Amino acid sequence: MKVIKKEIFDYISDNDIVEKEFAVKIGCKPSQLSDAKLGKNLNFRVLLKAVIVMNGKNYKKKLEDWCLRLDYAEGIKHAFEYASLTKNEKLLGKMLDKHKNSFGVVKECCIVYGLLYKHIRYEFPETELKDRADAIKGIKNKTLLLLIEIIKVIGLYYKKKYLRMLEDLETIEDSIKKLSDKRELFIKECYFIRCSEAYAPALFQLNSLDSLRQHAKRLINTNISATLTAAGYYYMGMSYIVEDKERALQNLQLNYEILKGRHHRSATHALSCLNFARSYHYETLIAGEEDETIKVYNKIKLNKKITDEEKDIIKNSQSSIPFKKYYLSLEESSVENLSESVAIFASDKKLFYANLVLQDIKKLNPNMLVIDGLLKINFYQKGENQYEKNCYHCFSDFRDFNLICC
Repeated sequence: MKVIKKEIFDYISDNDIVEKEFAVKIGCKPSQLSDAKLGKNLNFRVLLKAVIVMNGKNYKKKLEDWCLRLDYAEGIKHAFEYASLTKNEKLLGKMLDKHKNSFGVVKECCIVYGLLYKHIRYEFPETELKDRADAIKGIKNKTLLLLIEIIKVIGLYYKKKYLRMLEDLETIEDSIKKLSDKRELFIKECYFIRCSEAYAPALFQLNSLDSLRQHAKRLINTNISATLTAAGYYYMGMSYIVEDKERALQNLQLNYEILKGRHHRSATHALSCLNFARSYHYETLIAGEEDETIKVYNKIKLNKKITDEEKDIIKNSQSSIPFKKYYLSLEESSVENLSESVAIFASDKKLFYANLVLQDIKKLNPNMLVIDGLLKINFYQKGENQYEKNCYHCFSDFRDFNLICC
Protein backbone atom coordinates (compact mmCIF):
# COMPACT_ATOMS: atom_id res chain seq x y z
CA MET A 1 0.00 0.00 0.00
CA LYS A 2 2.94 2.35 0.64
CA VAL A 3 3.94 2.15 -3.04
CA ILE A 4 0.40 2.97 -4.15
CA LYS A 5 0.13 5.99 -1.84
CA LYS A 6 3.55 7.22 -2.98
CA GLU A 7 2.42 7.07 -6.62
CA ILE A 8 -0.72 9.05 -5.77
CA PHE A 9 1.09 11.80 -3.87
CA ASP A 10 3.88 11.95 -6.47
CA TYR A 11 1.21 12.45 -9.13
CA ILE A 12 -0.38 15.28 -7.13
CA SER A 13 3.01 16.91 -6.63
CA ASP A 14 4.37 16.42 -10.17
CA ASN A 15 1.22 17.87 -11.74
CA ASP A 16 0.88 20.82 -9.33
CA ILE A 17 -2.59 19.68 -8.29
CA VAL A 18 -4.27 21.12 -5.23
CA GLU A 19 -4.70 18.20 -2.85
CA LYS A 20 -8.21 19.26 -1.88
CA GLU A 21 -9.29 19.34 -5.55
CA PHE A 22 -7.80 15.90 -6.15
CA ALA A 23 -9.69 14.55 -3.12
CA VAL A 24 -12.97 15.81 -4.60
CA LYS A 25 -12.16 14.14 -7.94
CA ILE A 26 -11.55 10.74 -6.36
CA GLY A 27 -14.52 10.91 -4.01
CA CYS A 28 -12.93 11.30 -0.62
CA LYS A 29 -12.50 14.01 2.01
CA PRO A 30 -9.22 15.98 2.05
CA SER A 31 -8.72 14.67 5.58
CA GLN A 32 -8.60 11.13 4.21
CA LEU A 33 -5.64 12.04 2.02
CA SER A 34 -3.98 13.66 5.02
CA ASP A 35 -4.62 10.54 7.09
CA ALA A 36 -3.19 8.41 4.27
CA LYS A 37 0.09 10.31 4.59
CA LEU A 38 0.14 9.35 8.24
CA GLY A 39 -0.27 5.65 7.48
CA LYS A 40 -4.01 5.02 7.11
CA ASN A 41 -5.31 3.09 4.11
CA LEU A 42 -7.43 4.43 1.27
CA ASN A 43 -10.47 2.35 0.46
CA PHE A 44 -10.71 0.48 -2.83
CA ARG A 45 -13.44 2.69 -4.25
CA VAL A 46 -11.20 5.75 -3.81
CA LEU A 47 -8.26 3.90 -5.36
CA LEU A 48 -10.39 2.94 -8.34
CA LYS A 49 -11.22 6.57 -9.05
CA ALA A 50 -7.64 7.69 -8.40
CA VAL A 51 -6.14 5.24 -10.86
CA ILE A 52 -8.54 6.42 -13.58
CA VAL A 53 -7.80 10.10 -12.93
CA MET A 54 -4.08 9.35 -13.08
CA ASN A 55 -4.04 7.02 -16.08
CA GLY A 56 -7.13 7.80 -18.13
CA LYS A 57 -8.45 5.06 -20.40
CA ASN A 58 -5.21 3.10 -19.94
CA TYR A 59 -5.85 2.61 -16.24
CA LYS A 60 -6.43 -1.16 -16.36
CA LYS A 61 -2.79 -2.31 -16.23
CA LYS A 62 -1.98 0.05 -13.37
CA LEU A 63 -5.08 -1.01 -11.43
CA GLU A 64 -4.09 -4.66 -11.78
CA ASP A 65 -0.67 -3.76 -10.37
CA TRP A 66 -2.30 -1.94 -7.44
CA CYS A 67 -4.65 -4.85 -6.73
CA LEU A 68 -1.63 -7.12 -6.37
CA ARG A 69 0.15 -4.61 -4.10
CA LEU A 70 -2.67 -4.18 -1.59
CA ASP A 71 -1.57 -5.45 1.81
CA TYR A 72 -4.63 -5.01 4.06
CA ALA A 73 -7.48 -7.52 4.29
CA GLU A 74 -10.38 -5.25 3.37
CA GLY A 75 -8.59 -3.87 0.31
CA ILE A 76 -7.61 -7.36 -0.82
CA LYS A 77 -11.19 -8.56 -0.42
CA HIS A 78 -12.48 -5.65 -2.50
CA ALA A 79 -9.82 -6.29 -5.15
CA PHE A 80 -10.93 -9.93 -5.35
CA GLU A 81 -14.51 -8.74 -5.85
CA TYR A 82 -13.49 -6.27 -8.55
CA ALA A 83 -11.51 -8.90 -10.47
CA SER A 84 -14.32 -11.43 -10.22
CA LEU A 85 -17.23 -9.10 -11.02
CA THR A 86 -15.51 -7.66 -14.09
CA LYS A 87 -14.60 -11.18 -15.27
CA ASN A 88 -10.89 -10.31 -15.25
CA GLU A 89 -9.74 -13.91 -15.30
CA LYS A 90 -6.05 -13.04 -15.54
CA LEU A 91 -6.07 -10.73 -12.52
CA LEU A 92 -8.21 -13.09 -10.46
CA GLY A 93 -5.81 -15.94 -11.16
CA LYS A 94 -2.81 -13.85 -10.11
CA MET A 95 -4.50 -12.81 -6.88
CA LEU A 96 -5.41 -16.37 -6.00
CA ASP A 97 -1.81 -17.44 -6.59
CA LYS A 98 -0.39 -14.52 -4.57
CA HIS A 99 -2.61 -15.11 -1.55
CA LYS A 100 -2.88 -18.91 -1.59
CA ASN A 101 -0.97 -19.27 1.68
CA SER A 102 -2.77 -16.46 3.51
CA PHE A 103 -4.82 -16.62 6.70
CA GLY A 104 -8.08 -15.22 8.02
CA VAL A 105 -10.36 -13.25 5.70
CA VAL A 106 -7.89 -13.40 2.80
CA LYS A 107 -7.80 -17.18 3.03
CA GLU A 108 -11.60 -17.21 2.98
CA CYS A 109 -11.47 -15.00 -0.14
CA CYS A 110 -9.25 -17.56 -1.84
CA ILE A 111 -11.80 -20.29 -1.12
CA VAL A 112 -14.86 -18.40 -2.35
CA TYR A 113 -13.29 -16.59 -5.29
CA GLY A 114 -11.39 -19.74 -6.16
CA LEU A 115 -14.73 -21.37 -6.88
CA LEU A 116 -15.82 -18.43 -9.06
CA TYR A 117 -12.47 -18.57 -10.88
CA LYS A 118 -12.96 -22.23 -11.75
CA HIS A 119 -16.53 -21.45 -12.81
CA ILE A 120 -15.59 -18.75 -15.34
CA ARG A 121 -12.85 -21.03 -16.68
CA TYR A 122 -15.37 -23.86 -17.18
CA GLU A 123 -13.27 -26.20 -15.03
CA PHE A 124 -16.37 -28.12 -13.94
CA PRO A 125 -19.92 -28.60 -15.28
CA GLU A 126 -22.10 -25.55 -14.59
CA THR A 127 -24.75 -27.81 -13.04
CA GLU A 128 -22.28 -28.51 -10.19
CA LEU A 129 -21.96 -24.85 -9.15
CA LYS A 130 -24.62 -24.88 -6.43
CA ASP A 131 -23.41 -28.16 -4.95
CA ARG A 132 -19.86 -26.84 -4.82
CA ALA A 133 -21.05 -23.65 -3.13
CA ASP A 134 -23.04 -25.74 -0.62
CA ALA A 135 -19.85 -27.68 0.15
CA ILE A 136 -17.92 -24.57 1.25
CA LYS A 137 -17.58 -24.63 5.03
CA GLY A 138 -15.83 -22.55 7.69
CA ILE A 139 -16.39 -19.08 6.19
CA LYS A 140 -16.93 -16.46 8.89
CA ASN A 141 -16.81 -13.14 7.03
CA LYS A 142 -20.41 -11.95 6.63
CA THR A 143 -19.99 -10.44 3.14
CA LEU A 144 -18.33 -13.61 1.85
CA LEU A 145 -21.17 -15.66 3.36
CA LEU A 146 -23.57 -13.43 1.44
CA LEU A 147 -21.56 -13.95 -1.74
CA ILE A 148 -21.85 -17.71 -1.29
CA GLU A 149 -25.63 -17.30 -1.19
CA ILE A 150 -25.48 -15.36 -4.46
CA ILE A 151 -23.37 -18.12 -6.01
CA LYS A 152 -25.93 -20.69 -4.91
CA VAL A 153 -28.65 -18.71 -6.68
CA ILE A 154 -26.58 -18.62 -9.85
CA GLY A 155 -26.21 -22.37 -9.46
CA LEU A 156 -30.00 -22.70 -9.40
CA TYR A 157 -30.09 -21.21 -12.89
CA TYR A 158 -28.20 -24.19 -14.28
CA LYS A 159 -30.77 -26.43 -12.60
CA LYS A 160 -33.58 -24.39 -14.25
CA LYS A 161 -35.13 -23.42 -10.92
CA TYR A 162 -35.97 -19.89 -12.02
CA LEU A 163 -38.83 -19.07 -9.65
CA ARG A 164 -36.76 -20.29 -6.70
CA MET A 165 -33.97 -17.96 -7.88
CA LEU A 166 -36.27 -14.96 -7.79
CA GLU A 167 -37.50 -15.79 -4.30
CA ASP A 168 -33.98 -16.25 -2.96
CA LEU A 169 -32.71 -13.07 -4.65
CA GLU A 170 -35.30 -10.94 -2.90
CA THR A 171 -34.10 -12.27 0.46
CA ILE A 172 -30.47 -11.70 -0.52
CA GLU A 173 -31.17 -8.11 -1.59
CA ASP A 174 -32.69 -7.41 1.81
CA SER A 175 -29.43 -8.59 3.39
CA ILE A 176 -27.32 -6.48 1.01
CA LYS A 177 -29.27 -3.36 1.97
CA LYS A 178 -28.13 -3.82 5.56
CA LEU A 179 -24.44 -3.55 4.61
CA SER A 180 -22.74 -0.29 5.56
CA ASP A 181 -22.78 2.55 3.05
CA LYS A 182 -19.36 3.54 4.33
CA ARG A 183 -17.00 0.66 4.91
CA GLU A 184 -18.77 -1.84 2.64
CA LEU A 185 -20.12 0.51 -0.05
CA PHE A 186 -18.02 -1.05 -2.81
CA ILE A 187 -19.08 -4.59 -1.90
CA LYS A 188 -22.68 -3.45 -1.50
CA GLU A 189 -22.80 -2.02 -5.01
CA CYS A 190 -21.05 -5.03 -6.53
CA TYR A 191 -23.46 -7.45 -4.88
CA PHE A 192 -26.49 -5.55 -6.16
CA ILE A 193 -25.00 -5.81 -9.64
CA ARG A 194 -24.44 -9.53 -9.09
CA CYS A 195 -28.13 -9.83 -8.18
CA SER A 196 -29.11 -8.16 -11.45
CA GLU A 197 -26.77 -10.55 -13.26
CA ALA A 198 -28.74 -13.40 -11.68
CA TYR A 199 -32.19 -11.85 -12.04
CA ALA A 200 -31.77 -11.15 -15.76
CA PRO A 201 -31.38 -14.69 -17.16
CA ALA A 202 -34.11 -16.05 -14.89
CA LEU A 203 -36.57 -13.32 -15.88
CA PHE A 204 -35.56 -13.81 -19.51
CA GLN A 205 -36.41 -17.51 -19.43
CA LEU A 206 -39.70 -16.77 -17.66
CA ASN A 207 -40.56 -14.13 -20.28
CA SER A 208 -41.08 -11.50 -17.55
CA LEU A 209 -39.92 -8.69 -19.78
CA ASP A 210 -40.82 -5.55 -17.81
CA SER A 211 -38.87 -6.75 -14.78
CA LEU A 212 -36.05 -7.96 -17.03
CA ARG A 213 -35.64 -4.48 -18.51
CA GLN A 214 -35.14 -2.93 -15.09
CA HIS A 215 -32.22 -5.24 -14.33
CA ALA A 216 -30.83 -4.80 -17.86
CA LYS A 217 -30.90 -1.06 -17.21
CA ARG A 218 -28.90 -1.51 -14.00
CA LEU A 219 -26.26 -3.55 -15.83
CA ILE A 220 -26.00 -0.97 -18.61
CA ASN A 221 -25.63 1.88 -16.13
CA THR A 222 -23.00 0.24 -13.92
CA ASN A 223 -20.21 1.67 -16.09
CA ILE A 224 -17.65 -0.56 -14.39
CA SER A 225 -17.08 -3.32 -16.94
CA ALA A 226 -17.57 -3.86 -20.66
CA THR A 227 -18.83 -7.38 -20.01
CA LEU A 228 -21.56 -6.17 -17.64
CA THR A 229 -22.61 -3.32 -19.92
CA ALA A 230 -22.78 -5.68 -22.90
CA ALA A 231 -24.92 -8.12 -20.91
CA GLY A 232 -27.33 -5.29 -20.13
CA TYR A 233 -27.66 -4.40 -23.82
CA TYR A 234 -28.17 -8.08 -24.67
CA TYR A 235 -31.08 -8.53 -22.27
CA MET A 236 -32.58 -5.17 -23.18
CA GLY A 237 -32.41 -6.05 -26.86
CA MET A 238 -33.86 -9.54 -26.50
CA SER A 239 -36.71 -8.19 -24.38
CA TYR A 240 -37.86 -6.01 -27.27
CA ILE A 241 -37.68 -8.56 -30.11
CA VAL A 242 -41.46 -8.85 -30.31
CA GLU A 243 -42.52 -5.35 -29.24
CA ASP A 244 -40.01 -3.03 -30.89
CA LYS A 245 -37.81 -4.26 -33.73
CA GLU A 246 -35.63 -1.14 -33.93
CA ARG A 247 -34.96 -1.00 -30.20
CA ALA A 248 -34.18 -4.72 -30.15
CA LEU A 249 -31.68 -4.55 -33.00
CA GLN A 250 -30.09 -1.35 -31.69
CA ASN A 251 -29.39 -2.85 -28.26
CA LEU A 252 -28.17 -6.16 -29.65
CA GLN A 253 -25.89 -4.24 -32.03
CA LEU A 254 -24.43 -2.35 -29.04
CA ASN A 255 -23.89 -5.67 -27.24
CA TYR A 256 -21.96 -6.97 -30.25
CA GLU A 257 -19.94 -3.76 -30.76
CA ILE A 258 -18.76 -3.77 -27.14
CA LEU A 259 -17.63 -7.39 -27.22
CA LYS A 260 -16.19 -7.40 -30.74
CA GLY A 261 -12.41 -7.56 -30.56
CA ARG A 262 -12.41 -8.34 -26.83
CA HIS A 263 -13.52 -11.93 -26.32
CA HIS A 264 -13.92 -14.11 -29.41
CA ARG A 265 -16.30 -16.56 -27.78
CA SER A 266 -18.52 -13.82 -26.35
CA ALA A 267 -18.40 -11.76 -29.56
CA THR A 268 -19.36 -14.80 -31.64
CA HIS A 269 -22.35 -15.45 -29.39
CA ALA A 270 -23.32 -11.76 -29.50
CA LEU A 271 -23.27 -11.76 -33.31
CA SER A 272 -25.41 -14.90 -33.42
CA CYS A 273 -27.96 -13.29 -31.09
CA LEU A 274 -28.04 -10.17 -33.27
CA ASN A 275 -28.45 -12.27 -36.39
CA PHE A 276 -31.15 -14.38 -34.73
CA ALA A 277 -33.10 -11.19 -34.04
CA ARG A 278 -32.49 -9.88 -37.55
CA SER A 279 -33.67 -13.18 -38.99
CA TYR A 280 -36.78 -13.14 -36.82
CA HIS A 281 -37.64 -9.80 -38.42
CA TYR A 282 -36.83 -10.97 -41.96
CA GLU A 283 -33.57 -9.02 -42.20
CA THR A 284 -30.35 -10.22 -43.83
CA LEU A 285 -27.43 -11.35 -41.67
CA ILE A 286 -24.53 -9.23 -40.47
CA ALA A 287 -21.35 -10.59 -42.06
CA GLY A 288 -19.17 -12.94 -40.05
CA GLU A 289 -21.78 -15.35 -38.71
CA GLU A 290 -20.16 -18.66 -37.74
CA ASP A 291 -23.28 -20.55 -36.59
CA GLU A 292 -24.54 -22.51 -39.59
CA THR A 293 -27.97 -23.04 -38.00
CA ILE A 294 -28.49 -19.25 -37.80
CA LYS A 295 -27.68 -19.04 -41.51
CA VAL A 296 -30.29 -21.68 -42.29
CA TYR A 297 -32.82 -20.04 -39.95
CA ASN A 298 -32.30 -16.79 -41.84
CA LYS A 299 -33.08 -18.50 -45.14
CA ILE A 300 -36.22 -20.04 -43.67
CA LYS A 301 -37.40 -16.66 -42.37
CA LEU A 302 -36.71 -15.04 -45.74
CA ASN A 303 -38.86 -17.78 -47.28
CA LYS A 304 -35.97 -19.22 -49.26
CA LYS A 305 -35.93 -22.91 -50.06
CA ILE A 306 -33.44 -24.91 -48.02
CA THR A 307 -31.71 -28.03 -49.19
CA ASP A 308 -31.65 -31.46 -47.58
CA GLU A 309 -28.05 -30.73 -46.63
CA GLU A 310 -29.14 -27.59 -44.80
CA LYS A 311 -31.85 -29.54 -42.99
CA ASP A 312 -29.14 -31.95 -41.89
CA ILE A 313 -27.13 -29.00 -40.56
CA ILE A 314 -30.02 -28.26 -38.19
CA LYS A 315 -30.59 -31.90 -37.26
CA ASN A 316 -26.90 -32.48 -36.52
CA SER A 317 -26.17 -29.12 -34.89
CA GLN A 318 -25.25 -28.45 -31.28
CA SER A 319 -28.50 -26.52 -30.85
CA SER A 320 -30.88 -27.86 -28.23
CA ILE A 321 -33.79 -30.07 -29.29
CA PRO A 322 -36.40 -27.27 -28.90
CA PHE A 323 -34.55 -25.05 -31.38
CA LYS A 324 -34.10 -27.88 -33.88
CA LYS A 325 -37.82 -28.61 -33.71
CA TYR A 326 -38.65 -24.90 -34.09
CA TYR A 327 -36.47 -24.32 -37.14
CA LEU A 328 -37.73 -27.40 -38.98
CA SER A 329 -41.37 -26.73 -38.07
CA LEU A 330 -41.06 -23.16 -39.29
CA GLU A 331 -39.61 -24.37 -42.58
CA GLU A 332 -42.63 -26.64 -42.99
CA SER A 333 -45.03 -23.79 -42.05
CA SER A 334 -46.80 -26.35 -39.88
CA VAL A 335 -48.96 -24.87 -37.14
CA GLU A 336 -49.28 -28.32 -35.57
CA ASN A 337 -45.52 -28.83 -35.40
CA LEU A 338 -44.93 -25.27 -34.22
CA SER A 339 -47.45 -25.90 -31.45
CA GLU A 340 -45.37 -28.89 -30.44
CA SER A 341 -42.34 -26.58 -30.41
CA VAL A 342 -44.15 -24.31 -27.96
CA ALA A 343 -44.80 -27.28 -25.70
CA ILE A 344 -41.18 -28.42 -25.93
CA PHE A 345 -39.82 -24.95 -25.13
CA ALA A 346 -42.25 -24.59 -22.23
CA SER A 347 -41.38 -27.99 -20.78
CA ASP A 348 -37.70 -27.00 -21.05
CA LYS A 349 -38.62 -23.83 -19.11
CA LYS A 350 -37.69 -21.55 -22.02
CA LEU A 351 -40.84 -19.46 -21.93
CA PHE A 352 -39.30 -16.54 -23.80
CA TYR A 353 -38.72 -18.71 -26.85
CA ALA A 354 -42.08 -20.41 -26.41
CA ASN A 355 -43.57 -16.94 -26.77
CA LEU A 356 -41.58 -16.27 -29.94
CA VAL A 357 -42.94 -19.43 -31.51
CA LEU A 358 -46.46 -18.43 -30.48
CA GLN A 359 -45.88 -15.21 -32.41
CA ASP A 360 -44.98 -17.25 -35.50
CA ILE A 361 -48.11 -19.34 -35.09
CA LYS A 362 -50.18 -16.19 -34.83
CA LYS A 363 -48.71 -14.92 -38.10
CA LEU A 364 -49.55 -18.21 -39.82
CA ASN A 365 -53.06 -18.35 -38.35
CA PRO A 366 -54.28 -14.98 -37.03
CA ASN A 367 -57.67 -16.48 -36.08
CA MET A 368 -56.28 -18.67 -33.27
CA LEU A 369 -57.69 -16.62 -30.37
CA VAL A 370 -56.19 -18.90 -27.72
CA ILE A 371 -52.77 -17.53 -28.68
CA ASP A 372 -53.64 -14.05 -27.42
CA GLY A 373 -54.37 -15.43 -23.96
CA LEU A 374 -51.16 -17.42 -23.81
CA LEU A 375 -49.08 -14.40 -24.80
CA LYS A 376 -50.23 -12.53 -21.68
CA ILE A 377 -48.96 -15.09 -19.17
CA ASN A 378 -46.50 -13.53 -16.69
CA PHE A 379 -44.76 -15.79 -14.19
CA TYR A 380 -43.21 -13.04 -12.05
CA GLN A 381 -45.37 -10.19 -10.82
CA LYS A 382 -43.16 -7.31 -9.79
CA GLY A 383 -43.90 -3.98 -11.38
CA GLU A 384 -41.52 -1.24 -12.38
CA ASN A 385 -42.54 1.04 -9.50
CA GLN A 386 -41.76 -1.65 -6.94
CA TYR A 387 -38.39 -2.24 -8.57
CA GLU A 388 -37.51 1.46 -8.52
CA LYS A 389 -38.49 1.62 -4.84
CA ASN A 390 -36.08 -1.18 -4.01
CA CYS A 391 -33.39 -0.28 -6.54
CA TYR A 392 -29.97 0.72 -5.24
CA HIS A 393 -28.26 2.81 -7.91
CA CYS A 394 -24.77 1.38 -8.14
CA PHE A 395 -21.69 3.45 -9.01
CA SER A 396 -23.89 6.45 -9.88
CA ASP A 397 -20.97 8.77 -9.09
CA PHE A 398 -18.82 7.07 -11.73
CA ARG A 399 -20.72 8.66 -14.63
CA ASP A 400 -17.77 10.85 -15.61
CA PHE A 401 -15.35 7.90 -15.57
CA ASN A 402 -14.95 5.47 -18.44
CA LEU A 403 -14.41 2.05 -16.91
CA ILE A 404 -15.81 -0.08 -19.73
CA CYS A 405 -12.51 -0.28 -21.57
CA CYS A 406 -11.79 -3.42 -19.52
